[in-house]
Parts: sequence; structure tokens; C-alpha cells
Amino acid sequence: MLNEPVPGQSQPDSFPKANLPPAVVIKHLQQHGIADELGLVLFEKRPINVTTPSPEEIVRVFGDGKAQKAEQHLAVLTFFLEGVPIGDKFGSNHTERKEKLKSVDTRLQELREKDPIAEKVTNQFHMFYRDQNQFRGNSLYSVLLGVQNLMRLATENGQLFSRLGAIYHELYKNFTGVDLKTKEKVGPSYYKIDSLDEKLKIVHLFEDKIVETLSLLA
Repeated sequence: MLNEPVPGQSQPDSFPKANLPPAVVIKHLQQHGIADELGLVLFEKRPINVTTPSPEEIVRVFGDGKAQKAEQHLAVLTFFLEGVPIGDKFGSNHTERKEKLKSVDTRLQELREKDPIAEKVTNQFHMFYRDQNQFRGNSLYSVLLGVQNLMRLATENGQLFSRLGAIYHELYKNFTGVDLKTKEKVGPSYYKIDSLDEKLKIVHLFEDKIVETLSLLA
């Protein structure tokens, strides 16, 4: 099981609301060659029907003493559903991605001095690509940790604990490539996957499991 939060991972309520659509931001970056340099691919969001549990339902399920913590963990899950699916060309080469982003940041800083909209575009790009990007491993990890924490709060509810456990195991297997029950390697770690199509399948799986988790509580 996972026990530690991702270093540097911000909480969902710390992000400002976007006022430029991702497609507009990427189009602006394309005009300066930055989107192509990063190989950015904006995938279409799937329509998702989800029922979010009310505060009263959360109290009913977890009790007064655990409801606040449960709401915090649920906020992480719903935040992921609102995220943006943006891939790039770097695949599992995280070192190259990091170095390229450094050079891109320098270019964006130069653009701010010439283009009045560049500052807003830069801020929105950082929000979409780094903070709200569903393709980021840290984004998926936060969901995994959120479900695990909900499991821990549900230890006194055997049926809920069991169903959350099944969801957690499925997410863990697809994220780490390891089956928790058998400890066997069943696939690659998400961080080792290069194919954007394969990454998108995992993003969709995480979305589906979040919806399933929320439906258990509503």
C-alpha cells in the first residue's frame, strides 16, 4: 500500500479557476512553436455522469468524527475528474521532459515582455499541464492515495471497506504494474509507459473508478 503523499503535491483548493480554455492556451503556444517543441496533445474529455455525495451522506457513511477528512479525500477525486488530459512527446523520459520545460520556461518569460497575453497564457499553461494534467503520474497517484485513505476511514464498515479495497487494488495494479494480492508483476509501471493511447486508457480507468467510488457514498 501507499503511505506517503507526493512531495510538492498541492491540494485541489489551492488552484485558481481557469479563464482560458486549454485549446486556446495550446493554440497560442503553437504560434510560438512551444506546443510542437513539447509535442503537446490535448485529448477530448469524455462526458461523465457523476453523483457527488452530499455532506449529510458523508456524515451518514463515515460519522461526524471522520466526515471532514473524508470530504478532503473526496475533493482530490473530484478534482481529477475536472482535470485536463494533455500528453506530450517525452513518454517515460522524465529527465528530458524536465530539461525541456526549463528551456520552455525561459522562452515563456521572454514572451511576457513582448506579448500582453503571454503572462495569462503562461499561468494557464502551468495550471493545465503541470497542476491539472490527468496524464501526470502525480495526478494519478493522488487519486490512488485518496481511495486508500477513504478505505482507512471505512474500516468499521466492512462492506464499504471491501468495495473500496477492490477499487484500490485495481487502480494500484494499473498504476504500478504489480498485483497487490499475488505481488506479481502484471505490466509496466505507469511511469514507464511511452504510448499516449495506453496512458489515456489508464486515465479513463481512473475516472471510471472515481465515479464508482462516489456512487458508493451517494
